[in-house]
Amino acid sequence: MAGLACGGAAEPILPDGGQSGATTGSIVVTLDARGNSMDADGFSATLDGAAPRDLSYGQTVRYESLKAGDHLVRVADVAPHCRATPDSSMERVQAGSTDTLHVEMTCLGGVAYHEYVSDGWYDIVYLTEDGRRIHLANEPGMKYIAAWSPDGERLLYEHVDGAGSHLYSVRADGTDRRELTSGSGTEHRPRWSGDGTRVAFEQHDYTVSQSSWIVTMNPDASDQRVLVDSLGFDLDPVWSTDGTRLFFGCNRFGRVGDLCSAATDGSDLRSIRFPETETFALSCGTTCPVSPDHFEASPDGSRILFELFETPQGPQTVWIGTLDGSGATSASGATNSFAGRWSPSGDRLLISVWDGTSNFALATVNRDGTDYHMITDFADNDEAGTWSPDGAVIAFDGFESGAQQLWVMNADGTGRHQLTDGSLPSFAPLWNPKARPPQRLVASSSSAPSSARSGGGMRRSVSVGSRTQLAARPGTTTCGLVHENGRARIACPALRLR
Repeated sequence: MAGLACGGAAEPILPDGGQSGATTGSIVVTLDARGNSMDADGFSATLDGAAPRDLSYGQTVRYESLKAGDHLVRVADVAPHCRATPDSSMERVQAGSTDTLHVEMTCLGGVAYHEYVSDGWYDIVYLTEDGRRIHLANEPGMKYIAAWSPDGERLLYEHVDGAGSHLYSVRADGTDRRELTSGSGTEHRPRWSGDGTRVAFEQHDYTVSQSSWIVTMNPDASDQRVLVDSLGFDLDPVWSTDGTRLFFGCNRFGRVGDLCSAATDGSDLRSIRFPETETFALSCGTTCPVSPDHFEASPDGSRILFELFETPQGPQTVWIGTLDGSGATSASGATNSFAGRWSPSGDRLLISVWDGTSNFALATVNRDGTDYHMITDFADNDEAGTWSPDGAVIAFDGFESGAQQLWVMNADGTGRHQLTDGSLPSFAPLWNPKARPPQRLVASSSSAPSSARSGGGMRRSVSVGSRTQLAARPGTTTCGLVHENGRARIACPALRLR
C-alpha cells in the first residue's frame, strides 16, 4: 500500500521544460522580410563559426542537439541594399527548449543613381526591387539623371560628351534606349508632364545666338515646339500640376531673374513676383546670374519651390512661393540651402543645407516655411536627398563609410544605414515614383553598414513545450568632382558658388 501511494504521486516539474533527461536544445533562425526589395541570392547563417547554411525567404535554418549555454549566430552574405537586424546574436540555449531568432531583413530598391567611373564618365545604375543592378546608361561620357516618367517605366537623362549635352530616355529594365535630341544645340533639365504625354526642356544653340528657349515634345521626340520664341533667355521649365502651364526662369520683363509662366501653347506669358524677393531682384537688375531657378511645383499645385541668390555675393537659399505671387518665404532662413524636393504628400520639403565651409546636412520644413528641422548634422556631410514614393524613407549621399555612397533613413533621420558600397563613389539617388512603398525602417543602435554591426533591436520568441514567450532586446547638370580637405566628393547638384 505504501508503495502504491508513493508511485501515484505527481511527478515534479523539471528545469529542462518538462522533458525529463533532456540535455540539449535547439535554435531556429527565420527571416522577417521588410522594405520593398529582396536579395535573390539569399543569405547564409552560421553557428559558432561552423560552415554556413543557406538562409532564404520563407524558409528557416534549424540547429538541433545543441549543448545548453551560449551560442553565436551570424547572418552573412547580405547584399549592400539589405540590412539584417541583428546580423549577429548570442543565443542562450536551454535544455529541452527551442529558441527562435527572428532576423529583420530590410532590403530596399526602386532607386536610380549615378556611379562614378572617371572624371569624365558617370554611369546611371538602377537598383531594382528584385535586387538587381541594371546599368541604364554606361556609354562613355557624363550622364545625369533628370526625371522618371510618372508611370515609372522610363528615365530621362542628359548625356554630355564632346558634341554637347543631349537628351535620352531608357526603359527601367535597361532596354529601348532612345536619343531624343541631337545636333549643334545643347539641351538640359527635361521634365515630364504630369500625365506623361509631353516633355519640356531648355535648349541652347550658341552657334546661332546666345539665347535659350523652352521646347516641348512627345516622349518619342516627335512634335517638338518652341514654347514662346527663341529670342529670350528662358531656363529650367517645370509643369504645373494640372499640366496646363509651364513655369520657368526668364529675362523677358526687363531684368534677369523673374519666375515666368505661360500656357502650354506659349500664350498668356506673365511674370510672378513676390514682395519678399523684390529687394534682391532689384539690386541685381540685369547683372546677376539668372535667378530664381530649379523650380518644382507642389503636388497640390498651390506652391512652387525655387532657389534664389539674394545678391551676387549673398547666400543661395530655397524659397517657397505661392503661385499667385502673394507671398514667399525662405525654407532655411539665412542658412545656405539648395536641392529642394516636395514630399509626395506635399506637406513638407526636403532640402540640403550648407554651413558655409565644407559641410552639408539635410533638413525638412513645412510647406509654409515653419518647423525647420535638421534631420542630419553638418558633421555627417549628407546631401542630395530624395523621398521614397510613400514619403517614409529618404535616400541620400553619405560619407560615414569613408567614401561617397548612398544611404537611407527614415524621414525623421532615424534608422540610418548604408545602401551601396564599393571603391568608387555612388551619388545623387532618385526613387522611381512607382516603386513599392518601403515603409518605415527598423531603427538600429548603430548607423554602420550591416557587415560592421552586431546586436541591435529584434524580436525573439522562445518556445518551451507548447508555451511561447515574447521578449524584446536591445535633377541637374551641376554635378561635379569637388576636392575638399584632401577628400574627393561628387556634388550633384553642386552648390553654385562664385
